[in-house]
Amino acid sequence: MTLGWTIFACIGTFFLSYVVLAIGFVTAFGLQQHSKLLNYYVVSAWAWLPGSGILAIILAIGNYRSGAAADGYWVLLLPFAALTVYFAGLLLLDKKREYVLSPAVNGRVTQDGLPCRGACVVRTLMHGETRYEDEAVTDEQGRFQFAAKTVISRGWFKSRYRQELYLKTDSDAGLLWYISADSVLSHKSIDILLQQLQCELTNPEVEYELVNFEQPEQPLTAVSRSIFNQPQLVKTITPC
Repeated sequence: MTLGWTIFACIGTFFLSYVVLAIGFVTAFGLQQHSKLLNYYVVSAWAWLPGSGILAIILAIGNYRSGAAADGYWVLLLPFAALTVYFAGLLLLDKKREYVLSPAVNGRVTQDGLPCRGACVVRTLMHGETRYEDEAVTDEQGRFQFAAKTVISRGWFKSRYRQELYLKTDSDAGLLWYISADSVLSHKSIDILLQQLQCELTNPEVEYELVNFEQPEQPLTAVSRSIFNQPQLVKTITPC
Protein backbone atom coordinates (compact mmCIF):
# COMPACT_ATOMS: atom_id res chain seq x y z
CA MET A 1 0.00 0.00 0.00
CA THR A 2 1.91 3.05 -1.22
CA LEU A 3 1.59 6.44 0.39
CA GLY A 4 0.03 7.87 -2.77
CA TRP A 5 -2.58 5.14 -2.96
CA THR A 6 -3.31 5.49 0.76
CA ILE A 7 -3.92 9.22 0.46
CA PHE A 8 -6.01 8.72 -2.68
CA ALA A 9 -8.16 6.07 -1.01
CA CYS A 10 -8.63 8.17 2.11
CA ILE A 11 -9.58 11.25 0.09
CA GLY A 12 -12.04 9.12 -1.85
CA THR A 13 -13.55 7.88 1.39
CA PHE A 14 -13.58 11.44 2.71
CA PHE A 15 -15.40 12.57 -0.44
CA LEU A 16 -17.92 9.76 -0.05
CA SER A 17 -18.58 10.96 3.47
CA TYR A 18 -19.46 14.38 2.11
CA VAL A 19 -21.78 12.83 -0.48
CA VAL A 20 -23.62 11.04 2.29
CA LEU A 21 -23.55 14.27 4.28
CA ALA A 22 -25.25 16.12 1.42
CA ILE A 23 -27.90 13.44 1.10
CA GLY A 24 -28.35 13.58 4.84
CA PHE A 25 -28.98 17.30 4.86
CA VAL A 26 -31.74 16.83 2.31
CA THR A 27 -33.26 14.35 4.75
CA ALA A 28 -32.69 16.55 7.78
CA PHE A 29 -34.29 19.66 6.35
CA GLY A 30 -37.22 17.53 5.19
CA LEU A 31 -37.95 16.63 8.79
CA GLN A 32 -40.77 18.37 10.59
CA GLN A 33 -41.51 18.84 14.28
CA HIS A 34 -38.38 16.85 15.12
CA SER A 35 -36.01 19.57 16.32
CA LYS A 36 -34.15 17.17 18.62
CA LEU A 37 -33.59 14.75 15.78
CA LEU A 38 -32.60 17.52 13.38
CA ASN A 39 -30.06 18.90 15.83
CA TYR A 40 -28.62 15.44 16.35
CA TYR A 41 -28.31 14.96 12.63
CA VAL A 42 -26.57 18.25 11.95
CA VAL A 43 -24.10 17.85 14.82
CA SER A 44 -23.35 14.21 14.07
CA ALA A 45 -22.98 14.86 10.34
CA TRP A 46 -20.44 17.63 10.81
CA ALA A 47 -18.63 15.91 13.69
CA TRP A 48 -18.58 12.28 12.63
CA LEU A 49 -18.33 12.28 8.87
CA PRO A 50 -15.64 14.89 8.09
CA GLY A 51 -13.94 14.22 11.42
CA SER A 52 -13.63 10.51 10.75
CA GLY A 53 -12.39 11.18 7.22
CA ILE A 54 -9.60 13.44 8.49
CA LEU A 55 -8.72 10.92 11.21
CA ALA A 56 -8.55 8.17 8.59
CA ILE A 57 -6.03 10.16 6.53
CA ILE A 58 -3.89 10.99 9.57
CA LEU A 59 -3.81 7.40 10.80
CA ALA A 60 -3.12 6.02 7.32
CA ILE A 61 -0.12 8.33 6.86
CA GLY A 62 1.05 7.50 10.39
CA ASN A 63 0.85 3.79 9.69
CA TYR A 64 2.78 4.22 6.44
CA ARG A 65 5.58 6.18 8.09
CA SER A 66 5.84 3.68 10.93
CA GLY A 67 6.24 0.84 8.46
CA ALA A 68 2.83 -0.65 9.25
CA ALA A 69 1.31 0.26 5.90
CA ALA A 70 0.08 -3.26 5.35
CA ASP A 71 -2.06 -2.95 8.45
CA GLY A 72 -3.43 0.44 7.52
CA TYR A 73 -6.42 -0.58 5.49
CA TRP A 74 -8.68 -0.64 8.54
CA VAL A 75 -8.56 3.13 8.89
CA LEU A 76 -10.54 3.44 5.66
CA LEU A 77 -13.48 1.91 7.53
CA LEU A 78 -13.66 4.77 10.03
CA PRO A 79 -16.05 6.96 8.00
CA PHE A 80 -18.31 3.96 7.45
CA ALA A 81 -18.22 3.16 11.16
CA ALA A 82 -19.22 6.77 11.77
CA LEU A 83 -22.12 6.38 9.33
CA THR A 84 -23.26 3.27 11.17
CA VAL A 85 -23.25 5.08 14.51
CA TYR A 86 -25.05 8.03 12.94
CA PHE A 87 -27.82 6.01 11.30
CA ALA A 88 -28.29 3.94 14.46
CA GLY A 89 -28.81 7.13 16.44
CA LEU A 90 -31.17 8.46 13.78
CA LEU A 91 -33.32 5.35 14.00
CA LEU A 92 -33.33 5.35 17.79
CA LEU A 93 -34.38 8.99 18.05
CA ASP A 94 -36.95 8.99 15.28
CA LYS A 95 -39.46 6.54 16.69
CA LYS A 96 -42.85 6.03 15.14
CA ARG A 97 -45.43 8.52 16.36
CA GLU A 98 -49.13 9.06 16.03
CA TYR A 99 -50.24 11.98 13.87
CA VAL A 100 -53.74 13.41 13.54
CA LEU A 101 -54.93 13.44 9.93
CA SER A 102 -58.38 14.70 10.85
CA PRO A 103 -60.16 15.58 14.07
CA ALA A 104 -63.73 14.44 14.67
CA VAL A 105 -66.12 16.12 12.24
CA ASN A 106 -69.70 17.21 12.92
CA GLY A 107 -71.52 19.00 10.12
CA ARG A 108 -74.80 19.76 8.46
CA VAL A 109 -75.58 20.13 4.75
CA THR A 110 -78.45 22.25 3.45
CA GLN A 111 -79.61 23.51 0.08
CA ASP A 112 -81.77 26.62 -0.05
CA GLY A 113 -82.07 26.29 3.69
CA LEU A 114 -83.52 22.77 3.54
CA PRO A 115 -81.61 19.77 4.94
CA CYS A 116 -80.04 17.41 2.42
CA ARG A 117 -81.36 14.05 3.59
CA GLY A 118 -79.62 10.80 2.73
CA ALA A 119 -76.73 12.54 0.98
CA CYS A 120 -73.32 10.86 0.86
CA VAL A 121 -70.48 12.94 2.30
CA VAL A 122 -66.96 11.76 1.47
CA ARG A 123 -63.90 12.54 3.58
CA THR A 124 -60.56 12.24 1.79
CA LEU A 125 -57.31 12.48 3.76
CA MET A 126 -53.82 12.53 2.26
CA HIS A 127 -50.52 11.89 4.01
CA GLY A 128 -47.72 12.06 1.47
CA GLU A 129 -48.67 9.50 -1.17
CA THR A 130 -51.02 7.63 1.17
CA ARG A 131 -54.73 8.24 0.72
CA TYR A 132 -57.55 7.50 3.15
CA GLU A 133 -61.22 7.78 2.28
CA ASP A 134 -64.44 7.14 4.18
CA GLU A 135 -68.09 8.11 3.80
CA ALA A 136 -71.03 9.22 5.93
CA VAL A 137 -74.72 9.57 5.07
CA THR A 138 -76.68 12.60 6.27
CA ASP A 139 -79.70 12.05 8.52
CA GLU A 140 -83.15 13.64 8.31
CA GLN A 141 -81.73 16.95 9.51
CA GLY A 142 -78.85 16.88 7.02
CA ARG A 143 -76.30 16.12 9.74
CA PHE A 144 -73.25 13.90 9.33
CA GLN A 145 -70.31 12.80 11.47
CA PHE A 146 -66.81 11.41 11.08
CA ALA A 147 -64.59 10.00 13.79
CA ALA A 148 -61.08 11.35 14.28
CA LYS A 149 -58.48 9.75 12.03
CA THR A 150 -54.86 9.22 13.07
CA VAL A 151 -51.88 7.56 11.42
CA ILE A 152 -48.68 6.10 12.87
CA SER A 153 -45.62 7.18 10.95
CA ARG A 154 -41.90 7.61 11.46
CA GLY A 155 -42.06 11.00 9.80
CA TRP A 156 -38.51 11.26 8.43
CA PHE A 157 -39.50 13.22 5.37
CA LYS A 158 -41.74 16.18 5.01
CA SER A 159 -45.15 15.08 3.77
CA ARG A 160 -48.01 16.98 2.26
CA TYR A 161 -51.19 16.74 4.33
CA ARG A 162 -54.68 17.28 2.98
CA GLN A 163 -58.24 17.19 4.28
CA GLU A 164 -61.22 17.29 1.97
CA LEU A 165 -64.95 16.92 2.56
CA TYR A 166 -67.33 16.86 -0.37
CA LEU A 167 -70.80 15.74 -1.29
CA LYS A 168 -71.15 12.98 -3.85
CA THR A 169 -72.93 14.82 -6.62
CA ASP A 170 -72.80 15.20 -10.40
CA SER A 171 -72.35 18.96 -10.12
CA ASP A 172 -69.31 20.96 -9.01
CA ALA A 173 -71.18 22.36 -6.01
CA GLY A 174 -70.25 19.52 -3.68
CA LEU A 175 -67.12 20.87 -1.95
CA LEU A 176 -67.72 21.36 1.77
CA TRP A 177 -64.21 21.77 3.16
CA TYR A 178 -60.65 21.67 1.83
CA ILE A 179 -57.29 22.38 3.43
CA SER A 180 -53.74 21.39 2.54
CA ALA A 181 -50.42 22.08 4.26
CA ASP A 182 -46.82 20.91 4.63
CA SER A 183 -47.32 20.15 8.31
CA VAL A 184 -49.63 17.92 10.29
CA LEU A 185 -53.14 19.42 10.29
CA SER A 186 -53.56 19.20 14.03
CA HIS A 187 -54.57 22.72 14.96
CA LYS A 188 -56.95 24.17 17.51
CA SER A 189 -58.74 26.34 14.94
CA ILE A 190 -59.35 23.36 12.60
CA ASP A 191 -60.57 21.20 15.47
CA ILE A 192 -63.16 23.80 16.49
CA LEU A 193 -64.38 24.65 12.98
CA LEU A 194 -64.84 21.01 11.96
CA GLN A 195 -67.08 20.51 14.97
CA GLN A 196 -69.64 22.95 13.58
CA LEU A 197 -69.65 22.83 9.79
CA GLN A 198 -72.85 24.42 8.48
CA CYS A 199 -72.59 23.94 4.72
CA GLU A 200 -75.13 25.61 2.44
CA LEU A 201 -74.66 24.30 -1.09
CA THR A 202 -75.86 27.53 -2.69
CA ASN A 203 -73.13 29.48 -0.91
CA PRO A 204 -70.02 30.30 -2.96
CA GLU A 205 -66.70 28.80 -1.99
CA VAL A 206 -64.81 31.09 0.38
CA GLU A 207 -61.13 31.05 1.33
CA TYR A 208 -60.45 31.44 5.04
CA GLU A 209 -57.09 32.34 6.51
CA LEU A 210 -57.24 30.68 9.90
CA VAL A 211 -55.45 31.63 13.08
CA ASN A 212 -52.56 29.25 13.64
CA PHE A 213 -52.20 29.09 17.40
CA GLU A 214 -49.46 26.45 17.31
CA GLN A 215 -47.22 28.02 14.63
CA PRO A 216 -48.29 31.65 14.09
CA GLU A 217 -45.65 32.19 11.39
CA GLN A 218 -47.10 29.42 9.21
CA PRO A 219 -50.13 30.27 6.99
CA LEU A 220 -53.20 28.10 7.43
CA THR A 221 -55.75 28.47 4.64
CA ALA A 222 -58.98 26.54 4.10
CA VAL A 223 -61.73 26.63 1.47
CA SER A 224 -65.32 25.97 2.50
CA ARG A 225 -68.99 26.69 1.82
CA SER A 226 -69.58 26.95 5.51
CA ILE A 227 -69.97 30.37 7.11
CA PHE A 228 -67.62 30.93 10.04
CA ASN A 229 -68.29 34.06 12.05
CA GLN A 230 -65.55 33.56 14.61
CA PRO A 231 -62.96 36.35 14.58
CA GLN A 232 -60.90 34.51 17.19
CA LEU A 233 -60.34 31.71 14.65
CA VAL A 234 -60.54 33.45 11.25
CA LYS A 235 -58.09 36.19 10.22
CA THR A 236 -59.31 37.00 6.71
CA ILE A 237 -62.11 35.91 4.34
CA THR A 238 -61.61 35.98 0.56
CA PRO A 239 -64.11 34.89 -2.13
CA CYS A 240 -62.68 32.20 -4.39
